Amino acid sequence: MDMTMTEARDYIKALDDEGITLTESGRGAAEIILEVRKGWSDAHAAMLAEVKGKAAKLPYDLIRLVERTRLGDALRMMRDAA
Repeated sequence: MDMTMTEARDYIKALDDEGITLTESGRGAAEIILEVRKGWSDAHAAMLAEVKGKAAKLPYDLIRLVERTRLGDALRMMRDAA
């Protein structure tokens, strides 16, 4: 993983006990990734609906659903740093 905290902050506004808050860039990245992966599982499709529905906090399942992407790397980095 070649990710900096600055790049991670471009995607993630906050991680707390209630869930993940993404920036507009992070939300856009999540929507693109999940749109491609929505056919993979019901979980991907459900998370896409939450992202499109502008949910303020997203569940930590998002980390698993966007793994092997820059957003996934950023989420893991921020989670590990917290």
